[in-house]
Amino acid sequence: MEEEFKCRYEAHENEPIIGFCMNKNCSKPSQFCFQCLKTFHQDHHDDCIGFQQLQKLIDQLIQSQDEQSTIYNNIRDQFMQAFNTISKKFQSDIFILREIDQQLNNQQYYSLKQQILFIQDLYSNEKEKKEFKFPIKYQGSFLIELEKLIKAFKEQENAQNELKEKLFEQGNELFDKGLYDEVINLFDNSQKYDCTVYNLQGMALGKLNRNNDAVDFYDQAIKINPYYNTAFYNKGNALFNLDRYEEAIKQYDQAIDINSNDSDAFYNKGNTLFTLNRYQDAIVCYDQAIKINPKYCDAFYNKGIALFNLQRYEEAIECYDQAININSNDNDAIYNKSIALRNLQLNQNSIENYEQVIKVNRRRGDQIQNKGNNLRKLNHNQDAKRFYDEPFIENQNYNLVSYDQPIRVNSKDSNAFYNKGNTLISLNFYQEALNFYYKAIKINPNNSLAYNNYGVALINMNHYEEAIQYYDQAIRINPNYNEFQYNKGNALFNLSRYSYAIQCYDEAIKIDLTDSHSFYNKGNVLIQLEKYYDAIKCYNQAIQINPDYSDAFNNKGNALFHLNQFSKALECYDQALTILQNAFYMKNKADALFYLNKKEESKQWYLYAKNAGYNEDKISQILKNF
Repeated sequence: MEEEFKCRYEAHENEPIIGFCMNKNCSKPSQFCFQCLKTFHQDHHDDCIGFQQLQKLIDQLIQSQDEQSTIYNNIRDQFMQAFNTISKKFQSDIFILREIDQQLNNQQYYSLKQQILFIQDLYSNEKEKKEFKFPIKYQGSFLIELEKLIKAFKEQENAQNELKEKLFEQGNELFDKGLYDEVINLFDNSQKYDCTVYNLQGMALGKLNRNNDAVDFYDQAIKINPYYNTAFYNKGNALFNLDRYEEAIKQYDQAIDINSNDSDAFYNKGNTLFTLNRYQDAIVCYDQAIKINPKYCDAFYNKGIALFNLQRYEEAIECYDQAININSNDNDAIYNKSIALRNLQLNQNSIENYEQVIKVNRRRGDQIQNKGNNLRKLNHNQDAKRFYDEPFIENQNYNLVSYDQPIRVNSKDSNAFYNKGNTLISLNFYQEALNFYYKAIKINPNNSLAYNNYGVALINMNHYEEAIQYYDQAIRINPNYNEFQYNKGNALFNLSRYSYAIQCYDEAIKIDLTDSHSFYNKGNVLIQLEKYYDAIKCYNQAIQINPDYSDAFNNKGNALFHLNQFSKALECYDQALTILQNAFYMKNKADALFYLNKKEESKQWYLYAKNAGYNEDKISQILKNF
């Protein structure tokens, strides 16, 4: 068995060798470790082949040599055809000369005269050489024919290459001008065997949203050149656009295997993982892209969004700051930083950021909306008046002008109508909110969030059946958004369709295993079905995800109470009260104490519940039993 292959450079001795450099002009040893790759091969990374890709390279070289062999075999066949033609000419000349010799011997001078031109040609050729040797003459003729064939072959090859380069340049110009149909039709069948042509046509098809066709063209490019990382990358993009995310990830991985410094492949793989809600995995990819390209503004920005979705707001802010440092006019990063600051309840800092982003881009409407929200939170009513100044809906005394601003900026902005609907819901104007969600959906029929919140408004109006229809539309557009399933489950719960509600909560949990609310509400349904042990399991899951989930502790206590496990129920109520002083929790604790025959303590907690806001008449009725 061979000894382990390790680097010999002192600075990184014993680092494992990961591949070979194929650049003949490189003065360093052909084998390299990761540190060697970064240190000694910076200017020719593309020539450095990892072990995993070496087999692909060998296969490609075999294919290339096989193609060259075919070409030269064709040349050989042409040479042989020329040789046979000349050889036949030799035989024909010899036959004629023998006939002439016979005629001369027989003194057939009249017949000989008819062949005199043939003899004169041969005589003239040999006289020029001053030596009469047939083999030299015919050998010279063969070499002349051979040179002609080689010259013709090279001229044809050069002409084809010039045509290909000219067409490819023309194709790129058409692509840059957006004339994608012309790019596709530019190349005839003789040109389509070039992998770069297939790749360019695939890109044009992608621009025309013909992504299935684009995938076929990228496959042709890869078939010709299995080491063509750009084709793998572009195929990944096409599959992403077809929502075939797992397949897209595999293509990005292929591109990265071929070129480990392809920052765009890492970036788009990250975007694909983000779409699958695999935020932590996406962050790993964004980090790789940033490591390769420290000025990759979009990678910092998208990493920030992923961190935001993981509720890691401080880290998200750091990423937005990095993006802003690279591009001080990146208003999206400035805006999202404001949202993150708001979630950290740093509202004053958030307002300063909204001022900055509005200054950078006066056309951006949603920042104006959110600045109004933050001023209101800080009770800066006079300042907020600029953003919430006039009653928007007739006879209703509330302020929504901030949501008019983005609509004036862009009357086709579905999100502006959607955001106005959200504000109306927060003010309990559900019917009015429906009008704006309707407008948002009319502008963008694929606005799944607008469908979802339309359902939320209907739920608050007790229109449960109709709400389910809108949740179904949202799920149809985006089946991987757990909140839609959760909300549909709530509607079904309110209709007492418990088994269907459980199915929806299970779907939500399947999409997001950390969805504590779905576990909690599933537990509530199971209590209605008197499946108390199953309900307790769900509450335990919710508490494991969110240890401060006071309602989950309380309702777990209720399930234990139904099982007559009053001591354990009391422990749960105490846990809930540790998190939040709530009148309902106090009343439930009083009930548990009562059944444990701790009546004085129980009476005291009923009074606590009454003072905390629990129904006074009900408490008075209970206290009559003491």
